[in-house]
Amino acid sequence: LFTSGSTERPKCVMMNHYSLINNAVSMAEKLKICPSDNICLSTPLFHIFCLCGSFLASMYAGAAMSIPESLRSIKLLQCVQRHKCSILNGVPTSYLALVRNSEFSARYMECIRLGVLGGAPIMERQMAELQRILPHTEFMINYGQTEGACISNTEHGDGLNRLAHTVGRPLPNITVDVVDPDSGQRLGPAGVGEIVVSGYNVMQ
Repeated sequence: LFTSGSTERPKCVMMNHYSLINNAVSMAEKLKICPSDNICLSTPLFHIFCLCGSFLASMYAGAAMSIPESLRSIKLLQCVQRHKCSILNGVPTSYLALVRNSEFSARYMECIRLGVLGGAPIMERQMAELQRILPHTEFMINYGQTEGACISNTEHGDGLNRLAHTVGRPLPNITVDVVDPDSGQRLGPAGVGEIVVSGYNVMQ
């Protein structure tokens, strides 16, 4: 897989099957994906979020998958409505573009039981907007990176404050610390430093 290259040139990240499959299993169990679900693949298939959190997770759980014609808002809405998708994973800007589209109607997305947001932060007022417009949808926040796949998630039932201001708790068998980048010393809960991750999910 290739990193996004948001801070420098994209880098090739080598993963193995053990990492990808176990990460997908953790995601499927955390999100409570089941055979009756239909996941709309609203992020690119080459992206780690879609690969583990949608594609492989749905295969593990025996859920259906629907791929929209394109990632444009109207095409996503049409895909969700046509296939009665129950899970929609995406970046916050994609979700906000959906609900702000001139052709949007809340009835198009009444079938969505779970929305998983990742890839970028979301502001509290934006999260509140999504919850107001889509009251039947439960939202969770996912945090990860290409080098470490999906690392953490908020919990089912977490409130607005946790959804807007945290990235949840580490998935099982993954350890996360925040350290001083110069000394390597572990920092406390309020510390600002470098996030370090260890576990089966880390790249080769």
